[in-house]
Amino acid sequence: MKNVRKSPYSLKWYLIVGVFYLCLGVFILWRNYYFSVSDYSIFWLCDFAPFILAIGFLFRHDDFVKGMINIGFFPQILFLFGAFMMFFFGVDVFGVGLSLEHLSFWFILTSIVLHLSLIAAYFLNYEVKPTYKSLIYSLLLLFVMYFIAISHTPIEENVNYVFILDNLGIMGFTYMYIPFVFLVIVFPTFVFQILMQKLWFLNHRNKE
Repeated sequence: MKNVRKSPYSLKWYLIVGVFYLCLGVFILWRNYYFSVSDYSIFWLCDFAPFILAIGFLFRHDDFVKGMINIGFFPQILFLFGAFMMFFFGVDVFGVGLSLEHLSFWFILTSIVLHLSLIAAYFLNYEVKPTYKSLIYSLLLLFVMYFIAISHTPIEENVNYVFILDNLGIMGFTYMYIPFVFLVIVFPTFVFQILMQKLWFLNHRNKE
């Protein structure tokens, strides 16, 4: 896995960020074991995302990192918005309240930190323009997530919402999962990253 593009970041920077995400991933594994979380928790996007990001940063592969961001950037924002609405207004949005009820303060706090991982990755990598290769990586990751969910997890766990998309009530959603996520989440996030990078570039050039 080699990044052929010239990056604005140094090798030391990639190493530090990569090690940080690796440590975060190990910490989350320990947390899930300590709090006796579901045996299938590691299959959830946000729980294994730190390891994927660690690989991308340690190998200085920006498109691999961007591919992961394409999938989880906006879902993590929605989770944090739902947590904010639940804690401050008592309104359960997206089922966040159900997923956090009866959990300790420290577990909830670490969950919030965990759901900042891909948002942080975006800001740690926003100077790099995403290419269409990141969409390929996103698709590959989606296929892996999909087949692991349907082959190694029970339906009631609904890992990564592969079986049921809450509130929409779409019949047969499992069979539409990959194209749905790609068209509704991945591609819009890819476009968003391109637009934000162009804005940064124009602003940077104007300052010069």
